[in-house]
Parts: sequence; C-alpha cells; structure tokens
Amino acid sequence: MYETPATPFLSSIVGFAITLFFLLGFYMVRKREEGGWLMGLALGAFLLKAILVPIYFQWLVSVGDFGFAHLDASEVHLAAIQMVNDIDYDTPRGSGGWAALDPGFFIITAYVYQIFGPNTLIIRFFLIMCVSISLVYIYRITRLYFDEKTARTAAVLQAFLPLPILLSLNHRKDPLIQLIALFIFYHAVRIFRQEPGWQRATAMVVMGLFAIYPFRSGMVLPFLAVMVLCFVLANRNLLQGIALSILTIVGLLISQVTATEDSRINLDRYWARAENKLDMSAQLSEEGSGLVRLLRVTGPTDIYKVPFAAVAYLILPFPPNFDQGPQLILESILNLVSIFLLPHLLLGAWSMIRGPDWRLQLPLLIFPIFFLLLLGAVHIGLVRYKQLFYPICLIWTAVGWQRGTGFLFKFSIYGILGLFGAAIYLYRFVN
Repeated sequence: MYETPATPFLSSIVGFAITLFFLLGFYMVRKREEGGWLMGLALGAFLLKAILVPIYFQWLVSVGDFGFAHLDASEVHLAAIQMVNDIDYDTPRGSGGWAALDPGFFIITAYVYQIFGPNTLIIRFFLIMCVSISLVYIYRITRLYFDEKTARTAAVLQAFLPLPILLSLNHRKDPLIQLIALFIFYHAVRIFRQEPGWQRATAMVVMGLFAIYPFRSGMVLPFLAVMVLCFVLANRNLLQGIALSILTIVGLLISQVTATEDSRINLDRYWARAENKLDMSAQLSEEGSGLVRLLRVTGPTDIYKVPFAAVAYLILPFPPNFDQGPQLILESILNLVSIFLLPHLLLGAWSMIRGPDWRLQLPLLIFPIFFLLLLGAVHIGLVRYKQLFYPICLIWTAVGWQRGTGFLFKFSIYGILGLFGAAIYLYRFVN
C-alpha cells in the first residue's frame, strides 16, 4: 500500500521560489515582446498552477489516491526514493529507475529528492515551469507563419486551457517532453524555411533529439521521420527532397543496425518494442469495452482503423465517463472546453490547406497529423501522450478563432459530437 508523501512547507516554498526565479530569468533575457507581454502571461500561468498544485494534491489525498492521480506517477516517486539511497550509499545502480526503459525523469526526480527530500510538490513546480517556458516556442512558431494577434491567442490557449493545466499538475514527465518537442519543432521549422541562422538551428535540433532520448526514446526516430517528411513536402526542389529522404533513411538504418543490442534504437529491439505494443493492444481490445476497444490496432490487418483512431484520439476523453475514478472524471469534464474549440481547430486547419502559403505551412499540419496517426495506432487509450503535439493543434485553433466560425458550421460540429456522445452513452447503458 502506498503512503501519502510528505510535503514539508519550507522545502515546498524553496522549490517554488527556485522555479519562479529560473522562469523569470529565462524571460528577462528574451527579446522585448517575449520579455514583456509573454513574460506576464507565462508568470500568470505559473502562479495559477502553483496555487492549484497543492490544492490538487490534497484533493487526490482526500479521494484516496495518496496524492497521485496515476499509478506510474507514484512508481516514479517510490523509485526515486530508492535511487537516492543508491546515490547516498554508492550502491550498484542496476535496478529500479536506473534500469527503466527511459530513465531520464526517474533520475531528475531522484536528484531533486536528494537535495530537497522526497517532496513531490517540487517536481510539480518544475513541470509547470516547463509549460510556462514552452509558451515562448508556441509564440515563435506561430509568428513565423501568422500575425502577432494569432500568436498571442495560441499562447493564451496553451497557458490556460483547463485539461492541459490539470495534466501539468501531475507528477509525470509529459510537460518536460512537450517543452523539448516544441524546442525541436521550432528549430526544425527554421531549417525548413531557411531562416537566418538555420545552421545554428540544425545544431539545436540535434541537441533537442539528444535531450528527448532519455525521456521518451521511442519518439526520436518518429521525430526524424516527420522532419524529413515536412522538408520533402515543403521543399519546392523535388530532387533535393528525395535525395535528403534517401540519405536520412539510409542513415537511420545504419544507426539502428550498428547500434549496440542494449541501445533503445537498435533495430531488433525497436521492432520488438513495436510488436510488444501491438500485442498489448490486442490484449486490451479483448479485455476492454467501448469505442477505444473497437479502434485498437492489433496487427497489420487492422491498418484501416488508424484514421478513425486518429480522429478519436484528437477528442478523447469524450464523452465524459462517470464510471471511472474521480480524477479521470475530472479530466473528461475539463476536456469539454477543448471540444468546444473543435470548430475553430478544424476551420484553422482547413484555412491553412486552402491558403496561398499552404506549402510553407505544411509542417504545422504534418507534425500533429503524423503523431495523431502514430499514437492513434499504438496508444489510443493514453490521452496524456496527446500533449506531445497538441500545442501545434492550438495554433490551428488560434487561426480559426481569428478567422471566425459561422453558426451553421459550429452547429454541425456540435451536433455530430452530440449524436456521437449519445450513441456512446447508449452503448454504455446497454452493456
């Protein structure tokens, strides 16, 4: 049985102060616009979440979850405590968090615990700081394509949309991964557009890929694949794009074949990992129920399900399921705000496709769609993975918001969602 972790007041205040100081320092060295309005937005978002963190933690304690909304979060906490003992007593580090498939977040948690003690609130302050820093990259990416008003709208959505706020309050690595992913994507876009200093951006992309590897190694190769795809489709020189694609594919194959057997990008290990995910999906499709079970891809013959799974992944968790734990019910309810923005999101995506600069704007479409298809195929039940690409979808939403959506279009989308939700509720009631 898990125990509720101690959250001493003094160490919590110190952790809050350090993350706040780092956040302010980050924005104070930005250029004028980012160090002014955007810093105010980031600071406001951070302070709001910093207030919510202990409240949410105590609520989780009160409903019997010991302060952790999800099992993997509590496992990171417990593993980090053991890792601190390994560090303090210099014992072998071959088990627990050290031996995890992606040990990065375990290691960060362990070293923070060594300094401040096993206080989960400090890690959560660090994670909400990552979300506030990510506003810079949302703003910059949007400004590369659209006006300042659209960029500000996208940043506000990223800062204050309810479900992302809730997900950032948990002891999970997703906000950190999101920050690194946006960092990589921003610099990749600068390369695609041949922006001044694109050579330096190339180094930043490489650095970002190395940074994300210890936290979610399975995403490194998909990131490379989607960047090549973006370059090929956005590049007017077809021969150059094809040549780069061939070189990249050959390079990836060589790196996978020559990687050591214990490397997480070794070809055999990578393929075994993919097969394991499909086997797990097949097992869940037999044990589970409802729409997610029907859309799970269990093998090559289910490839036709992928587009439907991708669409469902975009709106999940929907409709709210009141037969789950209180924290999951809360996530479902808060997601309704994102559902309300769906017409703006769809209109924004369509306007980019139909716009005169559609070729330049393709990366904004390809990046989310690629990961929607990928995650819809292998991780349809894990809604938190959506945070990897969802900030780019918020750029779609900001574009649609500025364009304005007609009543008939919104009524149609809400009507379809209402009928879909009613069908799901009927299915749940009958079964």
